[in-house]
Amino acid sequence: MSRLSKEQRKQLRRDAELAQQSASNNDSSDSPEFREQIYEEHFGECRTVAHDTISIVPHIDVYIFEPQNAGRDFFTLVTSGLSEFQATGGFGRSELIFYSKEAKDEYISMLRNLAHAIIANNIDAGHGNTLTNGVPPEPLFKNSPLSCILLHETGVEPECDRSDEWEIDGEPVFLLNVMPISESECDFIKSNDVAEFVDLLEDHPEIDDEIFLGPRESVV
Repeated sequence: MSRLSKEQRKQLRRDAELAQQSASNNDSSDSPEFREQIYEEHFGECRTVAHDTISIVPHIDVYIFEPQNAGRDFFTLVTSGLSEFQATGGFGRSELIFYSKEAKDEYISMLRNLAHAIIANNIDAGHGNTLTNGVPPEPLFKNSPLSCILLHETGVEPECDRSDEWEIDGEPVFLLNVMPISESECDFIKSNDVAEFVDLLEDHPEIDDEIFLGPRESVV
């Protein structure tokens, strides 16, 4: 048997290192493949993905899970890519989730634009955060007072416990529910607390703080 030369042995080591690096990247918790696996474990099979058509980084896709998946009677729209690029203070990363009776294009655009705005403006998004003053940059809905956003940790099972099992670079990844709110509701939350706003919603049974049923009147 002929022996390998020194250069051949070096090349084999380099090939092995590249293969290991590639395998590591494919299994990374911030890869699209990993996120898709996590999502399908909780929401069922994903039949539709709204891909970001802008060929720039960051690339934000929106996964659309239909009502029949996993016994849920509502659509589940969830971003893929925000957790990979967002600025954090070491307290966690996030993807945005939106529950609704319909999977309208405006809902998909809202999630994608919101994710891009969080990244572009270095917003450390978390539970109880409100977004206004041009973030998002356009009105959410036409002829509606709902012009602001409340982010809060989802209370829908089983994904409400997802952060205990999903980490990126040692930081937990939270699924933040996107709740359209009015400017007066936004001011109320800033002056009081998100918990007080949720208590206020209990006096309005027609409003679901998890599932979006369409534009509504402000409660403040």
